Amino acid sequence: MATFAEIKEVRLTIDDPPGFIDLIEVADEAALPGEPVAQTAYKAEDTGTYYASIAAVWTPLLLRISDARLTAWIDTVGVAGAIQKSYIAIMGKLGAELQIVKNADGAESTEFIKLNDLYNYYKKLAADTASSPPENNAGRFAQTKQPCVAGGNI
Repeated sequence: MATFAEIKEVRLTIDDPPGFIDLIEVADEAALPGEPVAQTAYKAEDTGTYYASIAAVWTPLLLRISDARLTAWIDTVGVAGAIQKSYIAIMGKLGAELQIVKNADGAESTEFIKLNDLYNYYKKLAADTASSPPENNAGRFAQTKQPCVAGGNI
């Protein structure tokens, strides 16, 4: 079963939840600190909910991928494989995230990244993780041959 450290590594790599540089696990919502660390999200172990302090109020965070899915992927294909599978899963959810292309109200103008550009970005990230070398070299076999020293007539 995957540990919180492995899940944390995957979440920080794929930036889920976005904008945080550290994740800390606490027992429950009552154990959340009075003064939270900046850019840190906290996971309540009893419910599995991730929290962040926004304007001094603890707010639950929205995640793209659940801990259960990450645990299953880590257990079957390891951390590197879970990162790749996460990027692929995020690509499938992009259609629901960005729907406004351009909005102009007088002097204000809002334009979101094009969905195809974002899809290609995640596709490239998934391809990059697939082409990275494996984490360990276990399971490789090599054959060597005994050298013949001094012509073999000693």
